[in-house]
Amino acid sequence: METITQIFETIFNDLISCIFTIGIISVVFWIVLWDRSHSGRLYRSGPALLTTLGVLGTFTGIFVGLLGFNVKDIDASVPILLEGMKTAFWTSVLGMFFAIALRFIQAFWPAHEDGPAEVTPEVIHGVLESIRKAIDKASSLQSASLEDLRKSISADSDSSLLTQLQVVGPPSDFRATAARARRKPQ
Repeated sequence: METITQIFETIFNDLISCIFTIGIISVVFWIVLWDRSHSGRLYRSGPALLTTLGVLGTFTGIFVGLLGFNVKDIDASVPILLEGMKTAFWTSVLGMFFAIALRFIQAFWPAHEDGPAEVTPEVIHGVLESIRKAIDKASSLQSASLEDLRKSISADSDSSLLTQLQVVGPPSDFRATAARARRKPQ
């Protein structure tokens, strides 16, 4: 009982430990209670996220401990360093504990799966029908585009490619036609 009391005193006497503890526990509840029943993406990657948060807390605790460390006054600096180490180890243990706990929860309480629970002939027919409609639409769009391309190449209008090539003449006459076009007043 005394050990548990010491753990709680350590957590709640240090602001960084308190922030990481509340943060990790909040993430666990959010993943399990909300994300599991919605997208489930974070639920599936939750153990990795919790371990990462624990490691982040470890480095933060070590960093804070080293900030107060003075090599010229080691005796006064050691308690500050040890407080940072407490935070470091606590956040690592907490992150790993909840990562393992979430793995157990995932094993017995899988994430919400989207889609029908069972593939029936009606579901297959519906999917195939939607594919057929998409192919028909793409085919009609392609036919219209090909017809527009044919018209722009060979129509009787002045803007067609064939008419423009007839105006320019054969490739041997191109230089002469280009020179005449440059000499014409605009």
